[in-house]
Amino acid sequence: MAHRLECAPAVRRLRSQIEPGIGPGTEGDGQMGKYLIKGNYVGDGVAGLFKEGGTSRVENARAAVESVGGSMDCLYYAFGDTDIWGIVDMPDDASAAALSLTVNASGAVAVTLVPLLTAEDIDAASKKSPSYRPPGS
Repeated sequence: MAHRLECAPAVRRLRSQIEPGIGPGTEGDGQMGKYLIKGNYVGDGVAGLFKEGGTSRVENARAAVESVGGSMDCLYYAFGDTDIWGIVDMPDDASAAALSLTVNASGAVAVTLVPLLTAEDIDAASKKSPSYRPPGS
């Protein structure tokens, strides 16, 4: 539990870097979407981090993001149940998925990309009326 509390300031710093008015990107809309990166080094990835160092791995991550047309706002290492926290801009969901699949296929890092929503995105969602029936009702 203490480790999760130690991560809270880093998460607040990451969230403060999100630019207002830019939500997840869709193919061809001209806007970059923000994604939260959560990652953990696994297996040989931990040994590789010790060998190459943190700065080298951040530059490698930046190059990977840029290789699919994205840009990296920030990347932080942390204590606790998540080793890496970052914010990236991606041109579309397909590019984000390609990056996630490639990194996870390496077996050295387990990464999750989470699309981030703006307050305006939530405002628009709250005006929609989906049809839904809960299970068992």
